[in-house]
Amino acid sequence: MKKTLSLLLIFNIILITATSCETSQSAQEAMKRTPSIQPVVSSMNEMIQQENQNDTLLQKMAASVEEAKLKTISNQKVTDLEQNMIPKVNQAKSQIAEYKKAVESVQERFKEVKQQVNKLTNPSIQQPAQRFLTDFETSIQTELSIATKYEELLQNQSEAIQAIIKSKPLPTDNSDQLVTEIDQLVSLFQEQVKKLNASYQKVLSV
Repeated sequence: MKKTLSLLLIFNIILITATSCETSQSAQEAMKRTPSIQPVVSSMNEMIQQENQNDTLLQKMAASVEEAKLKTISNQKVTDLEQNMIPKVNQAKSQIAEYKKAVESVQERFKEVKQQVNKLTNPSIQQPAQRFLTDFETSIQTELSIATKYEELLQNQSEAIQAIIKSKPLPTDNSDQLVTEIDQLVSLFQEQVKKLNASYQKVLSV
């Protein structure tokens, strides 16, 4: 019995509060209260919204990888593997590449926001903004780690499929371990997002 990915858990990990009307209003109030922070808050909002949009890609990626996993190694027909599983693996690989590209795009946006924050002269504004950026960068790195584990899981499946097709000995199956590691990273990411939301609220309260 193969372990399955915690899809419901994965589907709900990006819940950054900047998407809510309440937080948008808080951002507007913060910018009115402290005009000098307006460009930074605007850029942060844009970056967060871009990150939240990646949630759809994350869902597709998780679902595609789960579809591409062999539920059982025994009694797999070569024709079924060639016609059904290989296309699913290729689709999952494509979804992972698309997701990583989207996350890396957020990283580029992050660099721009960091430059803006570094130019702030008021420590009471700059320090919470820097805290937010640190938390944001940490969460981005975890996202990329999740995608990398997905890639390793797919590689494991690809090797098993090719071994069956070519009637070769099956490679070492570490898919259960990879799924466990993915779940651990997802749990870590959830905690990081909570911390990120808290640090963002501190930026809005200056």
